[in-house]
Amino acid sequence: MIKRGSKPDVEAWVATGRSGVLTLREAVTGGSGRMALEGVHDRDVLDGLATASAAIAERQPDEFLEVFEDPAFDENTFVLTGLGHIDDARATTRLVAAAASRNKDLRMHAAIGLGRRPVPDARIALMGLLADPDFLVRHHASRSLAALDGIDQPSGEVDEASIG
Repeated sequence: MIKRGSKPDVEAWVATGRSGVLTLREAVTGGSGRMALEGVHDRDVLDGLATASAAIAERQPDEFLEVFEDPAFDENTFVLTGLGHIDDARATTRLVAAAASRNKDLRMHAAIGLGRRPVPDARIALMGLLADPDFLVRHHASRSLAALDGIDQPSGEVDEASIG
């Protein structure tokens, strides 16, 4: 799937159910989460794993939550990507917690995933991320809040100077 990256390949992986979720866990926990595939650029591997995480989580939410229930997975951006595609209070709670992480990549992925959650906890976490020291975290928090409000684009992009 990752080597070809086609939609049918993703669908085939998702259709494997729990075994596909377990395979995903092996893929995202190996070393730094990277798989060495001959002839495939590292960026394509990362994008493929993120795509698979989102698709598998969306179609197999209970299995995803069970397989990735260990709190150690809350520091894995692929898992956070998957959690962002699960409509479940447990996923929201984990994303809100990631929004408070010291790691800017985790905060950014939390900001993206929380944009699909029209609940007060998500909105509060996103509002807090608007003051984040990292531009990309602020950017994604702004976009997610706009999405929650049904706006295609935020009215004013959060730039480096707009928030101290």
